[in-house]
Amino acid sequence: MMAQLVELGEAAIPALADGLKYPPGFVDKRIKLCQVLGQIGSPRAAPVLLATLRDPVLATATEACKALESAADAAC
Repeated sequence: MMAQLVELGEAAIPALADGLKYPPGFVDKRIKLCQVLGQIGSPRAAPVLLATLRDPVLATATEACKALESAADAAC
């Protein structure tokens, strides 16, 4: 399923961003969402990834940081 989301590319970003609004109890899902956003590598994902850096679960924030590196947003 992750590969299919990556194939959708930027079209998947709004749904992935909504998924990152799940409460911190959904750690595994939120981490996978960050990984998919990182594989898409779009600057359009940067705002949601920046917000996720403040996640109370360190593992989720770490994955958001990794994904942000591939977002190719010079401002970040």
